[in-house]
Amino acid sequence: MVYSDKKLSIVADENIPYVQEVFSSLGEVKLLSAREISKEKLMHSDVLLVRSVTAVGRELLSGTPVKFVGTATIGTDHIDIAFLQKSNIFFSNAAGSNANSVAEYFITSLLEVSHRRKFVLEGKSLGIVGVGNIGKLVAQKAIALGLRPLLNDPPRARQEGAGAFRTLTEVIKSDIITCHTPLIKQGADTTVHLLASEQLALMSDKVILMNTGRGPVIDNEQLRHWKKKHADSALILDVWENEPEPDCGLLTLADIATPHIAGYSFDGKVNGTEMIYKSLCDCLNIAEQVSVSELKPRVANSVLEVNLGDYASKQDLLAYLTGSVYDIVGDDRRMRGILTKPAGERGGYFDKLRKEYPIRREFNNYTVKLAGSDSHINKEDLTAALSLLGFVVC
Repeated sequence: MVYSDKKLSIVADENIPYVQEVFSSLGEVKLLSAREISKEKLMHSDVLLVRSVTAVGRELLSGTPVKFVGTATIGTDHIDIAFLQKSNIFFSNAAGSNANSVAEYFITSLLEVSHRRKFVLEGKSLGIVGVGNIGKLVAQKAIALGLRPLLNDPPRARQEGAGAFRTLTEVIKSDIITCHTPLIKQGADTTVHLLASEQLALMSDKVILMNTGRGPVIDNEQLRHWKKKHADSALILDVWENEPEPDCGLLTLADIATPHIAGYSFDGKVNGTEMIYKSLCDCLNIAEQVSVSELKPRVANSVLEVNLGDYASKQDLLAYLTGSVYDIVGDDRRMRGILTKPAGERGGYFDKLRKEYPIRREFNNYTVKLAGSDSHINKEDLTAALSLLGFVVC
């Protein structure tokens, strides 16, 4: 792709933060909602920038002048990469950009549900299904909660040796299970309905099951039937089959339900913008003209003061701090508003929740000041856990 004095024509998903400010240095940016992006809108466009909602392939791009596609997401199951390669269309995704955001969703939601259920996390087993950028980070942060990670990732096991990995049958017997796989629709490593009736039957009656990967990785219909028979289990679901119209019956059974926003921290989304901007500049063989990270505002009220004596355990204190920074209860409450909508309006409501998602900043923007010495909580252990989660401690 050759850059000239001619300004590029760029079509972008309006939900990509700072996309106008950043990419206007390279050309004219037209913002559209994800579901408005169509072939007709691309007939005079050089560049297409999307998030996960827009399916990009032959149907959308054939006959258009688009020469660069960037997705500000880590996932690529909405992109027909083979078609792009065949058509000599440059492609970039934002691998790893929101890994920390999803890991913080995992930590916050797990602490919230454990608090509600008086479930002690220390020493419990954690089955991680899919150990890419996100799964690896989840495994690291899980140690702060005293969890024992068990890893399942067949492609990595084949490449690196099976020593560090377990079979799916082994990990789904864990006390907690979290899914972080991409959606792979065919081949030996297909993940469509990776967890269905057979796998659900092997899970503990009191398992905490979380999915922040892709909805179809778990058979939602079978999960609904299983959950009705296992009231002591807990479900944390951020992704759903048939988005943007999730199974409302399953939603009512979930302990925490959210509209595919685990990776929607403001910092993670800005990381995605920065990564595809750098890729486009590299593609054009020009220097970056905007510093994306400098556009992020500082966090107000970023110092959190806690008295150790006010908390019964390290887990309780961590639940308070993570919940103070990330209002996951609010996310769940807004998601349940979909239950009040007529069937024909649910998809629009789901999309609206994502489009109007409130700004959520990651833990590394906050400093924790620990006070009080009359506590049985080990301050050194707590400091290590907070640092591992990303907080600054003083």
